[in-house]
Amino acid sequence: MKKIYYSVTLVLLTLSHICFGQSSSITANTTWSSTPACTNGCTYNISAGVTLNINAAFTCNNCTFNNGTININSKLTCQPCTFNGNTVNINSVQLFSNSGTTAINNATVVVNGTSSTVQGSIYTNTAFSISNSSLTFNNNTYFYNAGSGVTTMGAVATPTTLTFNGNAYYYSNSSTYIKSYSQFVLGDGTASSTAYFYSNGGTLNIYGTGSISLQNSKNYYYNWSAYNYYATNTASTYTSYPNSSAPKLFGCAALNNSGINTCTALPVSLSDFTAAPGSNNSVELSWTTAQESSFSHFAVQRSAKGETWESIATVQSKGYSSIHTDYQFTDASPLAGANYYRLQLVNVDGTFSYSKVVQITKASGNNGQISIFPNPIVNLTFNVKVPSTETTLVKVYTMDGRLLYSTSLTGQNQYQVKLPANASGSNFLAIQVISNGTTQAFNALNR
Repeated sequence: MKKIYYSVTLVLLTLSHICFGQSSSITANTTWSSTPACTNGCTYNISAGVTLNINAAFTCNNCTFNNGTININSKLTCQPCTFNGNTVNINSVQLFSNSGTTAINNATVVVNGTSSTVQGSIYTNTAFSISNSSLTFNNNTYFYNAGSGVTTMGAVATPTTLTFNGNAYYYSNSSTYIKSYSQFVLGDGTASSTAYFYSNGGTLNIYGTGSISLQNSKNYYYNWSAYNYYATNTASTYTSYPNSSAPKLFGCAALNNSGINTCTALPVSLSDFTAAPGSNNSVELSWTTAQESSFSHFAVQRSAKGETWESIATVQSKGYSSIHTDYQFTDASPLAGANYYRLQLVNVDGTFSYSKVVQITKASGNNGQISIFPNPIVNLTFNVKVPSTETTLVKVYTMDGRLLYSTSLTGQNQYQVKLPANASGSNFLAIQVISNGTTQAFNALNR
């Protein structure tokens, strides 16, 4: 009898994302330079500290992205998409929602634009839901609501905030629903900011503690119609508040539960306000003013939930200044858990306004957390704070996933990292810190 032998070769493939039907686990930094294998009914589970770079334009049908960092560097069309617990950077491209309800939950989203002709944006032709998240639109970016309405929802401890800096704007052809613990902030506090909210159709609906804030005199709210205010998220009756300055209401002003309220824009320009971990479990607050005139002082205020505030310190101003002035304050006894900070800017005549709110979480006990500061990075230099003196590995990547710098550090809880000169050409960086068995990723702006 003739025997036939078959030779079988087993090929083992190791991929950074491995698809099993409609589910995929991304366990290492991954770049999609072409359309991924799964684009229909897909769930992508991204491990903590891992970055997914989307460098190919494609359409994702009913896709879910869980956790990790996502850099969207080419147009992504969602029909629809859900983002859960991610850090998402939209870099001079468009996130386009074309059907279904695209949702952003417990996420941090930053939209960046390169120039007036190369803009970053979120464009929705359909319903769009944002819950317990932070969305920041920087220069040359916009949010276009052309579909079935945008709804923002927040919780007490995790409010939803949409911030429009520089010349960024929100344009609506449909209804907008700003629920309790949600707010739109138009303007970054600088005198040059022209950020605005433009309602060209649909109805603006504000609920409970929801609000729109216009920071300065060039920031405006455009609407011929009144907006509707509901006392709670479930209320069916409302109070109608007309825009007495129709169609344009310029700041400083707020739209909230008591109608349209004007405020006083102070003769001080606050250009930066940050919170960073300090020594002995403290919190270091830093801020900068671009100019001061007839200005009195800063009241440093703290809150556990971002609702009820207490003044914990007073910092006197320089009074009159036409140059950048730096200020610092150390909170030596921060609260365990979340700490929210804001500045009350007080003029010599007693009028005042508030800065943006910054948040930092302090761990109970002495274990602490991994953190980097300052952010934005200044002069290619930043600090890394870790909970252990064991070996710490720091890796710095460009937004397209290219390793820019790597270093191994040991023996301390805090290190200063100096990036090489070639990093000056990258405005946005991803920083990965591995320490004591924990991996954490940060997105940083490189000045």
